[in-house]
Amino acid sequence: VLWDTHENTIVNNESREIMRMLDTEFDAYATRDVDLYPEGYREEVDRIIDEIYEPINNGVYRAGFATRQEPYDEAVEELFSALEHWNAVLGEQRYLAGDRLTEADVAMFTTLVRFDQVYHTHFMCNVQYVREYEHLWPYLRDLYTTSGVGATVNMNGTALYECVVVLFAAQVLGIDLSISQQAIVVLLALVSSIGVAGIPAASIVAIIIIMQSAGFSEDMIKASLGLVLALDRPLDMARTTVNVFSDTVAAVVVARSEGETVDGGR
Repeated sequence: VLWDTHENTIVNNESREIMRMLDTEFDAYATRDVDLYPEGYREEVDRIIDEIYEPINNGVYRAGFATRQEPYDEAVEELFSALEHWNAVLGEQRYLAGDRLTEADVAMFTTLVRFDQVYHTHFMCNVQYVREYEHLWPYLRDLYTTSGVGATVNMNGTALYECVVVLFAAQVLGIDLSISQQAIVVLLALVSSIGVAGIPAASIVAIIIIMQSAGFSEDMIKASLGLVLALDRPLDMARTTVNVFSDTVAAVVVARSEGETVDGGR
């Protein structure tokens, strides 16, 4: 939201409008001479923002929050069709509107930068990773390394989410975690850079707790972790495991709320 500190009220809560306001109405407070809505590009910038909003910016949410198969399928099809289109466009030019960074790129960046880590699995937009696109992936890296952009990105919340899922799941499934075990999980979330072979430590803890709750032996848990660490893309495996587990926990909660008996083994 855009907040008025003098009137203590919300001025605006629409991201596109706030982006335009910050770009065009706050020049007196800017510390850099950057114009993301330049003369000669404005009509094209507006067209592109309109074109990417519904299938991409909003498309990931249409897919993630769909409650029926048909609207989910429609959202996913439109999302990846649009990504393919802009992947082709970026094969011919550096930015969405041509040779200059504009608001259209800011609008695209906010979705792409979270796509592989959040939308791909959590929102079931899992046809393809952004990093697998020939031109979208270099484009995203280019934007991220633009001065001042990378500093706005903070992905540590994902590790914290994984730990919350683990602690909540343990409670729901009746797994007795000691205070020290809970403290370790929280600590690993706060120090999310700790990991092995690219897997956040929080994810490793999650995998261990999942297998313990299912009754696996200690030797089987060690062997399974060894297999995960040996994978070519271990981070994807760890995230998928945690995400599927969180979905399972959600199903258990729903079942219990409807009066069904669900034990840890199930």
